[in-house]
Amino acid sequence: MMKSSDYYRSLPDSMTPEAIQCELEALLLVNMEMSSLQFMEALEELADRQWHTYTLLASPLMARVEQLIISRWQDQPEVTESAISIVSRLGLVRVWSFLLGLDRQVVSPASRKAIEEAEIEMASTIADPYSGMRTKD
Repeated sequence: MMKSSDYYRSLPDSMTPEAIQCELEALLLVNMEMSSLQFMEALEELADRQWHTYTLLASPLMARVEQLIISRWQDQPEVTESAISIVSRLGLVRVWSFLLGLDRQVVSPASRKAIEEAEIEMASTIADPYSGMRTKD
């Protein structure tokens, strides 16, 4: 059964990686019952909780999440911004490559701007969502 956006927003900020994985698995099963924006917003909430565990997703789950983000992406500013947020929290290199590979002459100006701003901010650190927390020697 599909859970509402309010459900994902109301999840505790601090969750175990196992609890987040269960929520992600459930979301992936019902993703086609949601609009792309609803799916991305729910995934963004879970990505934020995952980021706070200071651990990366397991590779098989990460690959499934990446595949679904790529297949569900739509050229809407809110969807693009959510996808970028998810990428930055989970270190999703395949999705990042997909977004950078979009034809900038075809995507909407708002999506293009969001991608270009993200590229300036995090291009060299995308694979490591915790890079900004490390101290420089």
